[in-house]
Order: sequence, then C-alpha cells, then structure tokens
Amino acid sequence: MIKEIQGAIFQALSNDETLIRKVKSITDYLPGEEEQEFPFLVIGDLQFTPRNTFGSRGKEGSIALQVFSKYDGKLELMEIEAEIERILETVSVPALGFFNLEVEDELFSEDEKDQTFQLDLRCRVAGEG
Repeated sequence: MIKEIQGAIFQALSNDETLIRKVKSITDYLPGEEEQEFPFLVIGDLQFTPRNTFGSRGKEGSIALQVFSKYDGKLELMEIEAEIERILETVSVPALGFFNLEVEDELFSEDEKDQTFQLDLRCRVAGEG
C-alpha cells in the first residue's frame, strides 16, 4: 500500500503543469543544497498502521510533504501549498479501492542562517489494502 500511495502522489504532483511551473523539482529525498534549485518539493516519510473494519483490511497513516523556498516571505510557499491541496483532492489509487487523502497539519518556518523558508505538510491517508 505504501509504495502505491507514494507512487500515486508523486505521479499526480509531477504531472500537474501548474505545480511544475512553480517548483524546480519533486523528489523523495532531501537533496544537498549545492545541487538544488529553489523552490523544490520533497515527498517525505510515510507512517501506517493497520485499520481493519467490517471484515475488510485497511490502513491509516500519514505522509509528509515539504516545500523549500528562498523567496523572502511565505507567499511563494502559500501559492505552492494551494496547488498541492488542489492536486491531493484528485489523487486516486485504483488498486486500493477506497482511498482518502487530506491535509491534516501544516507548519511554515524560516531558517535565518540559510535564508530559506520551509512548509511542512502532514497528510492523513486512509484506505483499503
């Protein structure tokens, strides 16, 4: 289930032309700063636990999405966040049957030393599989 969900999220994000115009890359690892252009998006850690109901096997968990920016302020991150939320509403994983994905938590932060801004999104995931 984890591989299918991460793959579906990556496909949905990387195939969206509007988001691609706003970020330089989408990865599943945090690249070294010297090799990365800003802004960029990282599909982070995934956490899942069994959630079996009504005789059906299921899982519930979360996935982290992080956006990094050198824009002076939060506006760029907020615009990217709006696109991510729009895209996540349409993600489907046909092999899993029922599947739900929604933003559960968000945090904007600034690293004054590196002069970067970061958006951390935690998305709740629930589905069969």
